[in-house]
Amino acid sequence: MSSKLRQSLMRFDGYQEIEQECNKEKDEIIKSSGAGVEEVEFKLGAAIFHSLQISTAVLTVNNISVSFRFPTAKKPERSKLYAMINSYNKSRIALKAVLGDVQKDYFEAKFSLEFICPDALLSDEIIHPAIKVLKTSGRLLVGSLGGHGITIKDAKYND
Repeated sequence: MSSKLRQSLMRFDGYQEIEQECNKEKDEIIKSSGAGVEEVEFKLGAAIFHSLQISTAVLTVNNISVSFRFPTAKKPERSKLYAMINSYNKSRIALKAVLGDVQKDYFEAKFSLEFICPDALLSDEIIHPAIKVLKTSGRLLVGSLGGHGITIKDAKYND
């Protein structure tokens, strides 16, 4: 039976679940820990999301994340990217950004929300706003790039 988290995600218009490869070693570690884990990778529009729910007898942790790629004219300095990410995180209470891959013509940022809530209490009223915030997180980051001396080629690819 699927979790309420997964059921809520499936009610999004355009939801497409992505088949994941099985990792037997990881599955064995999870089984031996006594925790219940449900991972779902799914697509909404052009964005690919990842959800993770870890349940124990004591608590249930839910994590939903999405990554965006930002095209640049030249390779940005890591120090400027870290300063921008840190500044972004200071002004967002529940949203967390992490710098990903940095190449000569792009950089990536991963945005995530984590919350502790038993699966039985999850509903569309909790999950759907979280997804909407994550979908716009790339745009929010674009708004703070200029203040850190970073420019991107075309913001429309980050939706």
